[in-house]
Amino acid sequence: MEQIAQLAYRFGFAGDLRPAQWTALRFFGRAEERACTVSAFAEHNLTSRSSASQTVNALVKRGLLVRRPIPSDRRTHRLELTDQAKTLLANDPLRELELSIADMSDDNRFQLAERLEELLRLMLKRHAKRKDVG
Repeated sequence: MEQIAQLAYRFGFAGDLRPAQWTALRFFGRAEERACTVSAFAEHNLTSRSSASQTVNALVKRGLLVRRPIPSDRRTHRLELTDQAKTLLANDPLRELELSIADMSDDNRFQLAERLEELLRLMLKRHAKRKDVG
């Protein structure tokens, strides 16, 4: 598991981006329009709003995300991928992981998905407990 995580992390240093930046591009590329905010990204990524904001600011500065004001809330902006970001995502370095999983049998892919969902649920539960204690 650690080796898979390390390989996936190394794939994240592609296209002159850092792993957190790739994560943000993936998030904003898949999220519903109403969830395309720094706060939603921070919550999804289990990180602070400050850290998420730094990542978003770097992507805006690079021309990969655009901020659009939300008329009903002047403090919040909706974030959108630029065409340049969409092109980058078409060559997402985690595609290697996706293709490797696609090479598995249907039954093994289904079992993997079930086990990973269970693992994620258990890890999130532990994370919540640690957050409550600390």
